[in-house]
Amino acid sequence: MIDFEDLDLKDVLESVREELNLLYTKHEWLHGMMREFYDSKDFESETAIYLRRKIVDLNVRIDALRPVRDYLANMIEGIPFQVNRRVGRYMVHFGLTEEQAKLLVDTYREHRKSMSPEDKNNRKYLLAAATNVEWVEEEKCLHVHFVDEWWHYSTDGAWY
Repeated sequence: MIDFEDLDLKDVLESVREELNLLYTKHEWLHGMMREFYDSKDFESETAIYLRRKIVDLNVRIDALRPVRDYLANMIEGIPFQVNRRVGRYMVHFGLTEEQAKLLVDTYREHRKSMSPEDKNNRKYLLAAATNVEWVEEEKCLHVHFVDEWWHYSTDGAWY
């Protein structure tokens, strides 16, 4: 019997990614063919109808494989699989709860909108470049540290 720890999820994830890449390529190719039919105003030929059905079939398969890919990637990275991948990444990286990680992601999104164009384009202020994020219970806020400055992200979605 195989233990859960003995499973090699990386190989399984890679095969799912390869299949998805193949499906994406087929999907793009079929859309290119459909454009040719539409450009020539051919909407009802048997071939056009067949191509539309194939695209629908590919979409069903792609929609089934994406959650599998995400689930496997979460398992490998130790991210809770029931949590949004972006939120989960910060939960694991900074040791945050799900609520704290959501606060981080949501507040950062709004904070970024208010940044100057120079700061928006500066890679050191991307959320992925945060050097440390910690929950401060006394203040009921996150301290979000970047290379040269840091901000408070409070539970009401404000930053200062």
